[in-house]
Amino acid sequence: MLNHFYRQDFHYRHASTNCAGINVETLRTLGWNIPRLGGESPLKAALALPYMALKEVSLASGQSAYDYLKTERTELLPFVAFNTIADDLLKRVAAPGRAAGGTLEAQLGEDLEALLFVRIPQFPSSPAFGHDPVLSLREYQQRAPANHADWKIVPLAG
Repeated sequence: MLNHFYRQDFHYRHASTNCAGINVETLRTLGWNIPRLGGESPLKAALALPYMALKEVSLASGQSAYDYLKTERTELLPFVAFNTIADDLLKRVAAPGRAAGGTLEAQLGEDLEALLFVRIPQFPSSPAFGHDPVLSLREYQQRAPANHADWKIVPLAG
């Protein structure tokens, strides 16, 4: 799918084939059964089509409104897609024995611990083993001793 996207040989539709939809459907095709949340509201979608078509005097506008309300939310909204995928991964961490539905799910289940707990060293520094890198200056100030004499400087080889 992504190959077709980059070659621009498919019809891009913002409601049904957008960036979130392309990625989520690619992952589903590879075997990851990302939970489906359904569309916003079938009733709203059914009412939006004639309402917007009459209001904007455009059947295309009515169809667009219908598509947005009917499209599966993980395929429409990037934030919803990310949260759904992240939630699914967290559930796999909490219940590692959870049955895997597809090939990609099985691989994720087997490799999830390795993916989450990999240690990537910071270069060229040599922080003491067991500490994660700080994410903000505030966190740095909280971790570093207030007295600079208490700071440890680790000499680097070289």
